[in-house]
Amino acid sequence: MTLTGRAAPVAAAVLVAALSGCGAGAGADDPAPAPAARVQVVHGISTAAVERALLRRAPAGAPHPVAAACRAASATELRAVPFGRTRRPVFSCAMTVTGGQGAARVAGRYDVQVLANGCYVAERRARRPRLGQAVYGCGVSGAGR
Repeated sequence: MTLTGRAAPVAAAVLVAALSGCGAGAGADDPAPAPAARVQVVHGISTAAVERALLRRAPAGAPHPVAAACRAASATELRAVPFGRTRRPVFSCAMTVTGGQGAARVAGRYDVQVLANGCYVAERRARRPRLGQAVYGCGVSGAGR
């Protein structure tokens, strides 16, 4: 069978996609790699170290993340952080936070500043500030550098 006209380039593109594994054979069970899976380092602190510290067990009743995916904060995000200008590392983290004691889980974007002692302050990025939108903790490895 010979294809002519506009059908030939389309058929060629479909064939290339099929042979390269794009589209064909990829089902719902084949998850795409998460963008946050790439480890970034800011002032000697890795996103993986921040995520580990965020997910450590918090005192009973204290708000704490149950899921976190972090990346280095962009220049635009750094200008808008609630901490003001800082030389400390700042990360932008998508987190799901629970208030403990069976409280609802709330997903959102947080600005996370890592202090020199390995502790962190995570402030929820929201259009309207609300009370109780901060998460505090310690245990970020490499922060004393």
